[in-house]
Amino acid sequence: MSRRLTLVLVLALAGCSSTKSGKPVDPHAPMRDRLSASPAPEPSTSKGAWLHVDRPLRFSDELKGRVVLLAFWTTASISCTQTFPTLAALEARFRHRPFTLVGVHTGKFDAERDAGLVKDAMAKAGVAFPVVMDSDYFVWAAYGAKSWPTLALIDSEGFVVAMEAGEPDGRVLEVAINNLLDDGERRGVLAKAPPAWKVDPPPAPREPLAFPAKVAALDGDRFAVSDTGHHRVLVFTTKGQLLHVVGSGRQGLVEGAFSSAAFDAPQGLAAQGEVLFVADSGNHVVRKVDLAQKTVSTLVGTGELGRGQRELKGPGPTVALRSPWDVTVAGDFLVIATAGSNQLYRYALSKGSVEPWAGAGVEELTDGPKEKAAFARPSGLSVSAPYVLVADAGNSAVRQVHVATGETTTLVGTGLFTFGDVDGPKADARLQFPLAVTALGDAVFVADSYNGKVKRVSKDGAVTSVASGLARPSGLTAVGARLLVADTDAHRLVWVEPATGAVEPLALADVPAPATGVERPAFALKRATVKRGPGAVRLLIPAPQNESFSEEAPVLVETRPAGCALRGPATWKVTAAEAQIELPVEAGGAGALVVGVDLYSRPDGKEYTKLNRAQLTVPIFASDDASDVVEVPARVR
Repeated sequence: MSRRLTLVLVLALAGCSSTKSGKPVDPHAPMRDRLSASPAPEPSTSKGAWLHVDRPLRFSDELKGRVVLLAFWTTASISCTQTFPTLAALEARFRHRPFTLVGVHTGKFDAERDAGLVKDAMAKAGVAFPVVMDSDYFVWAAYGAKSWPTLALIDSEGFVVAMEAGEPDGRVLEVAINNLLDDGERRGVLAKAPPAWKVDPPPAPREPLAFPAKVAALDGDRFAVSDTGHHRVLVFTTKGQLLHVVGSGRQGLVEGAFSSAAFDAPQGLAAQGEVLFVADSGNHVVRKVDLAQKTVSTLVGTGELGRGQRELKGPGPTVALRSPWDVTVAGDFLVIATAGSNQLYRYALSKGSVEPWAGAGVEELTDGPKEKAAFARPSGLSVSAPYVLVADAGNSAVRQVHVATGETTTLVGTGLFTFGDVDGPKADARLQFPLAVTALGDAVFVADSYNGKVKRVSKDGAVTSVASGLARPSGLTAVGARLLVADTDAHRLVWVEPATGAVEPLALADVPAPATGVERPAFALKRATVKRGPGAVRLLIPAPQNESFSEEAPVLVETRPAGCALRGPATWKVTAAEAQIELPVEAGGAGALVVGVDLYSRPDGKEYTKLNRAQLTVPIFASDDASDVVEVPARVR
């Protein structure tokens, strides 16, 4: 069903007074009498195991009297990954009411039938809701699902009232769920008792690494690794001696010194001298790590989930990316693989501007000119002149993009639903969800993630397995004559000898445990369109839920313009409910302001404490028709 059905549901529950036939609607009638609805099939199969919960859940028993959101997902879908924050927010919003989120994992790839793989994927993404393994597509077929993600909303009496494919609008879902709960409460059919089932506790913290995703060789016998599960980046010598810890380990979007900076599930890495570029995937930005100055800044992205349209371009801080997954330096450009929009972007290092480069944004395998080529979740990049190599995970393929022309060709792989574990010539060879690629000598090496292997791909596309027995490796880089591999789900790094396939774990010394928790508050801002010339942008920052701002405590505002001039210092006004920060700007085109704000907050009437710095990027566009002063409300992410 379409998003339109969900909107119809919201209107009906809110008391819409007419139907398609023009007859009045009884607001006290159950939902199934107001909309076309059918009993929900049970979310269980005879073979499928339940994960993260101690028993199967059924509408006829455990879920009776509860509003349920059924989420069909698969570990390989970036759209599902991008949906998880919305689902987590809904769980938090309704945690004290009879609402339950249930996942149905219906995998695309053969490897996704492994419950261990799915458990690891849940831990990576922070998925805490019960999930049933639907490997035989039984529940999928019962609901008529056709794509990932698909959501089904079920009322407290077990009737399906809406289904929607694609990434949902959290605000629409929140209204629909709230109205269904109010509807059930008004009619006395909601469950009174708390859930009877027990949910598994979160897995114990991994040390020294947690789901390391990518590795990058640096000058001077050094390398960097994205310690993704710990939300930080680490730099070591090739013997495993720790040199730098970049990021506190707290999840967030914070610039500054290594010790206080924050990332959100960082992925790809690329080095240029003493600068390290980081694809900060959970924040949808690319970060710049200065190893000499020991600072972190944001290079590309607004912190918002972008849409990935080809016309999106401009100064780096003004362009919203969609799940950047890897980066590589090609001449004067930083190439960015945006897994969420199936595209490659290029950031001009000398100019500070970014634009779509290769990929039309559709999910398929198509070779050709940069505007017409197509990828499916591009997840790994490296340079092998004259090409940028691409691990095209969703297509189980390795692609080549010519640096000068953007022309895309395929080295091995044939499309979205052709995958496996087959060595041999190009016509017969099969990969399964490769996540990283690097050149060494006259060959290309691939982290063939879902096959647990490192494979060699020759110039003519022939594939040979080199090392096996790995746990979903997702990163590799050449260091001298060896390969350093991020053996992701084994939480370790290993050396692989390309000639023999020998695997040797790399011991890491003196790695400190990360800080935990979430930096707060994290805000997202829409762009501000200001009258060309002198004007002002007024940021409206709400106090976090169940907290109030201090009106007496000092406020610190620091700004960094990017393609947009500041005419003077910021001014502010703080009330208990809201902070207003006014930024005098000179708008001439497209630009941005990066604003760091320190505020003091009182949670639930307790003592005032300093909030962790709020990091806001404000995209600014000039227009002759806009107002001199534009208000931009921030919303909590």
